[in-house]
Parts: sequence; C-alpha cells; structure tokens
Amino acid sequence: MKEPNDALKPGSLPALLVVLTITTGLIDAVSVLGLGRVFTANMTGNIVFLGFALARVPEFSARRSLAALAAFLIGAVIGGRLGTRLDHSRQRWLLRVAVIESSLLFAAALAASGYDSGALAPVARLYALIALTALAMGIRNAT
Repeated sequence: MKEPNDALKPGSLPALLVVLTITTGLIDAVSVLGLGRVFTANMTGNIVFLGFALARVPEFSARRSLAALAAFLIGAVIGGRLGTRLDHSRQRWLLRVAVIESSLLFAAALAASGYDSGALAPVARLYALIALTALAMGIRNAT
C-alpha cells in the first residue's frame, strides 16, 4: 500500500520524463557545440570522442572527454548515495535531487558569463562548465 504523500499524480510521470529528456538533449547539444566537442549528459559519445582525441583527430580533446567522464561518475556516485540516505518518500527525494541538479545547472549558467565558446576560453570556465553540467547529469542518471 502506497503512502498518500508517495503517490504521483496520474499522467505526471510521462510529462516529467519528457521534460527530463528535452533538457538532457539541450545540455548535450550545448556542450557539443559550445564546450569543444564534449558530451556532458550522455557519456557513450565521450568514449568515441576520447578515441578520436587519442588518434589525434583535430578539435577533439582527451582532457575535456576525461573531465566530463570523471564529473559524471562523481555525480552518479553522489546520486546513488543520496538515494540510500534520503528519506523514502519518492516525492521528497525527487524534489531534493531536482533542487541539487537545478542548483548545479544554475551555477553553470553563472559560470558561462564571460565564456567565449568560439575560443573555448577562458579555460577555467570551460572546465567549470564541463564539470558542473556533467556532475548534474550524473546525479540525474543515478536517480
């Protein structure tokens, strides 16, 4: 028997999944186009990009791919641990995770101020953007 505060409204889950899918796609599109050919939401492409970088194909960076993979992995570990430590109310758990993810994405938006996607500079902001968005997406993936 479900607790009253644990039930999702009928029809709300598919809508939520569509929103999550759209935002994931947008984050990957922005990261590939603006962060120098690196995915921050879906990691399988980074394995391919890492191979290109190791083969010295121009415009691909092993450092950027590895940074995204590492941040995503850290986010997935954090998300998994949050799932075991937070209370068992699904709604409260999802809300807390959504707040954490949104905060990381908001921090990335702030870090993007002054970032030049054409020059991939300043480099510190580039890696901050990769880390913040991949961390948020790793948490999302684990939840």
